[in-house]
Amino acid sequence: MRKLLIVEDNAGIRQSVIDYFRFKKDFVEGADSVEDALELLKKNDFDVVVTDLNLRDKSGMELIKILKGSGKNGEIIVITGVSSIDVAIEAIKSGAYQYLMKPFKLEELEIFVEKAYEKLGLQKEVKNLKEKLLDRYNFENIIFASSEMETIISKIKQIAPTDANVLLTGESGTGKEVIARTIHYNSQRRDGPLIPINCSALPETLLESELFGHEKGAFTGAVSSKKGKFELAAGGTLFLDEIGELSLFTQVKLLRFLESKEITPVGSTEVKKIDTRIVFATNKDLIKLIEEGKFREDFYYRIKVVQIDIPALRDRPADIYPLANFFMIDYSRKYQKPLFTFSKETVKLMNEYAWPGNIRELKNLIEHIVVFNNGGAIEPGMLPDYIAGIAKPRRGNGNGKGISADVPLSEIERQAVIANLKKYNNNHTKAAQALGISRATLINKIKSYNIEEEKI
Repeated sequence: MRKLLIVEDNAGIRQSVIDYFRFKKDFVEGADSVEDALELLKKNDFDVVVTDLNLRDKSGMELIKILKGSGKNGEIIVITGVSSIDVAIEAIKSGAYQYLMKPFKLEELEIFVEKAYEKLGLQKEVKNLKEKLLDRYNFENIIFASSEMETIISKIKQIAPTDANVLLTGESGTGKEVIARTIHYNSQRRDGPLIPINCSALPETLLESELFGHEKGAFTGAVSSKKGKFELAAGGTLFLDEIGELSLFTQVKLLRFLESKEITPVGSTEVKKIDTRIVFATNKDLIKLIEEGKFREDFYYRIKVVQIDIPALRDRPADIYPLANFFMIDYSRKYQKPLFTFSKETVKLMNEYAWPGNIRELKNLIEHIVVFNNGGAIEPGMLPDYIAGIAKPRRGNGNGKGISADVPLSEIERQAVIANLKKYNNNHTKAAQALGISRATLINKIKSYNIEEEKI
């Protein structure tokens, strides 16, 4: 039940307000002085306090300051007969939510009270969400069983409380964003924002504006000023994914920020000091890009203050079953489906499969299984052919139907790509989703493996 406190020394006005909101089914109490109000506040946590400024013992302004100084979350609405903008400003500065002049209509007060309740509701939602995120990215809730991930978690525990720049490397789908979020929510910046941005998802012409913001009229279409991601992430963490796709020009701009902690929005001469930590991530070989002249060496050494290499899922098979089980429970709850188990043969097949899409591919597979599951154990026949086939003693024939268990991992990956291209009639978007990789990554793999789509 919503709780409302009315502090008013005019008995007639006080009782009218109390009766009006009690009729609305709110829990309402009344007081005619600051002293009485404080006594009632000791007994109840009121959501909203409506107070006059001129009370019989003290000023309502004093009550506002006491309430805000106590750390209570309730909102305060001021009512007064003093027609002065200075008084209104002082009340708002002291922490009041709204200001209403006497005489007022009860319907007007109700609108302010309802908006105050809405604001409190949003604050509670944000708080609950933040608590869930903190719990989700608590070290104890990170799913792993491998020694490789144990080493990585140990590193994160050491670097999270610092402001050091972090470079996360690893194949697409290995969990780089989860690691970035874990770093943020276990840092001193956890109460600040975490802003992720995929550098490959935006064209170069928009990336600078997206990162650093722009002024009105800076370019065609800039009809108003806009804050960039750096400014939005102030006091928190900016997660820059796919930095291997950055142009040399943008790398220079980022290098300047790392050295000065300053940005200049597009079309502006104003230099802004920004307190933002950056976590970088890439699935590219940055050393190779440096040799090819596509990545600045000085920028590379500036961002790799701490570098964490996240191994592919195939290189840490001990994590496969715990992750699969976690996803199974999570999706079973989401879709209200019965829980199930994995047979020993199924676990063996999953451990032997190369997982070219890494954790993302495993997650997508388990979601698919959950959707069609009606209980019982998951047997090998319920797995896709390209997974179940790797344990079958037959040679690959280039059509993605099955390969032997002792072929190179690159061939396993190639066969998985071919199988999904064939299944989805060369639809890159659907094939990439099934593999748990991005469309751009799929296209790169098609090129690197010289797969001729017209022959599939």
